[in-house]
Amino acid sequence: MCIRDRYLKRRYSSSALERAGGIVCGEPPTADVVQVHENRLTFELRLTHEEHVGLWLDTRPARRLIQRVSQGRRVLNLFSHSCGFGMAACVGGAVLAENVDNKAGCLRMGATNYTASGLPIDERKSFRKADAVGLLRDLKSAGPRAEMHALLYDLVILDPPPNFHQHSCVNFVAKNDYALLLADCLRVTNPGGGSLVLAGLNALAVSDAQLEEMVAEAVSMAGVNAKVVEHVKHGKDFEPACPHRPTARFYLLECLE
Repeated sequence: MCIRDRYLKRRYSSSALERAGGIVCGEPPTADVVQVHENRLTFELRLTHEEHVGLWLDTRPARRLIQRVSQGRRVLNLFSHSCGFGMAACVGGAVLAENVDNKAGCLRMGATNYTASGLPIDERKSFRKADAVGLLRDLKSAGPRAEMHALLYDLVILDPPPNFHQHSCVNFVAKNDYALLLADCLRVTNPGGGSLVLAGLNALAVSDAQLEEMVAEAVSMAGVNAKVVEHVKHGKDFEPACPHRPTARFYLLECLE
């Protein structure tokens, strides 16, 4: 592999220009947007226009997993950002992939990625600007799971930021609140067995052992018979893992009843 250009973003800087970043080595691109191709998906990256470029490389193994398990499923992709998981679900044969984010800019980026990937867009269902926590609470309170088949999902994807509060009904801190959020995801899966939840968390404050405990606690709180069937980490690109930077880790849970 040859690294041609290098960009530097100071993610936590108070300066918007430093957060957007700039090139520090190599030649600046001739276009504002650079396309990246991954497993039948196309992402349009904005290298210096946004705090985040639009693609999380450490979630690539999880996107590959979603392609593999989405055939024929109704998929809910929460905290969708640039909608990579929703795109992976579409490519994998999902009958519905609904991307939810409370930032309109993220959903616009996702729509651009869908178009670049040649994926169909349902104007009413593909992209929903909403608070994911509030949406789960509304679904949970709509009625018993057994009577809500048309509103529920066969695969729910949860990969939230480690902390958030803006445009949300909660002040979320992963180490305190993740288990409850995951429990709500389990409650909006279709009953009858075979539904899946991909539970991810990228938070340095939560160890692998703590995340395992949170997953077990969520299953207990949800009152759903579920088990972990697969564990996906960040992939070889991020080995050895840096102890000062969090990377992706996911558990695939299967609901058994």
